[in-house]
Amino acid sequence: MDPTLEQQVRLIDPEDQRVLMTVCLNLTLFFRGGSTPEKRQAILMMLTDYQQMMQGKLNFTTNPQTGSWKDLRKKPYQTPHDWLPELSDQEWEFVYHGGQHHRDASDIRFLVLGKPSWQEQHGDLGWVTVNFPLNFFSASSETFQDVALRWIEALQPLHGYGAISTTHNHFDDHEYESLEVQLAEQYPGLDIPDYIGHGLHLKDQIKGVNWLTIIHQTHLDSIGGLPALEAISGIRVWQRGDNTIIQAADQPTLAKIPQSYYQLGALLAPVRSTTLYEPHYEDEGFTEEDYAQWLARFDTPDI
Repeated sequence: MDPTLEQQVRLIDPEDQRVLMTVCLNLTLFFRGGSTPEKRQAILMMLTDYQQMMQGKLNFTTNPQTGSWKDLRKKPYQTPHDWLPELSDQEWEFVYHGGQHHRDASDIRFLVLGKPSWQEQHGDLGWVTVNFPLNFFSASSETFQDVALRWIEALQPLHGYGAISTTHNHFDDHEYESLEVQLAEQYPGLDIPDYIGHGLHLKDQIKGVNWLTIIHQTHLDSIGGLPALEAISGIRVWQRGDNTIIQAADQPTLAKIPQSYYQLGALLAPVRSTTLYEPHYEDEGFTEEDYAQWLARFDTPDI
């Protein structure tokens, strides 16, 4: 991966040298059933996997009751394996990341939010989003796809995606937003996340096409099944339970987007969410309309 991308995306606060935004290889999955033992065990399996991959690199987590940060470099701290299985039907979340400061954006991060059943009845989704350094898998015995397929098979999400993505700081500093808009315009293949907004608004529809796009069997049936996907050249398809995982190109692409992205986008447009919402807070960020156009960027084949 071109190191200049990380240099271009990485944004540092000049006053305190905190990392406001950086770039990563990201897998994000949306799910229901956050109160069930099966989903919680799947998340814990994913976390165990990730802890083994990132051994010695996870610097911070939080207290599950208070949200206060805990520096794992100073002393060990309880893990979700200790409290999540016995938790009642309520919202739960946890985070691990590899920043040098607890506020830093980091390309090493495991962040999850599980919803109680009453919120899921209103359509809210739980989500888990996991960051890897861009070149992490170049020295691994596994590929990103290997890990993604294993986790998807365990969690059986409603939908999700894998892509090169921006990732943000942990203290609600939104100074990165104007740069993020510029990067989105320059790199159509770069994902711009908004996990909280997606969890509230995507419901049963997908965010859109990415390098990896994960859809449910109901989505697949509505677009014509596997034969419709097989008509698109240049893609790979896996199936794990009720999930179909579609790889849009051999490698994640940022600027020179292959036709397969657009053909896949046009095919999946009927199951892509068109709900308007803003991922940004500042005037220089995305408006509802701008973000809607960005989400639709692959809907029409590029002629």
